[in-house]
Amino acid sequence: GQALLVDPDRRRSQDTAVMLRQIGYDVEVFGTGRDLLRRVARASDFDLVVVDRHVPNPELRDLVGHLRADANASRRPVLVVASSDQPIPPSLD
Repeated sequence: GQALLVDPDRRRSQDTAVMLRQIGYDVEVFGTGRDLLRRVARASDFDLVVVDRHVPNPELRDLVGHLRADANASRRPVLVVASSDQPIPPSLD
C-alpha cells in the first residue's frame, strides 16, 4: 500500500518511514500539513495517513478536520503519532 506521512522532525519522520517500509508500505514524507493536504487533493492513490502530533500549518486538530472533510481522505485510516516533546538522547546500550 501507499502511506502518506507528515512530521516536521526530519529524523523522526525518516525513522517512521523506515518502519512503514519494513511492514510493506511505499511512503511519501511531508513536513507540513499544507504539503500533505496538497498531495491528498491531487490523487486518492494512498491507503494510510500517518500524522505526528507536532505537525504545523495547519496544526493537528485542523489538519484532521480537513482530512475528514476531504472525499479522498475520509475513507482512509488516519493514525496520529504521539511523539515526545523532548528528543530522546542516544544511548550507549
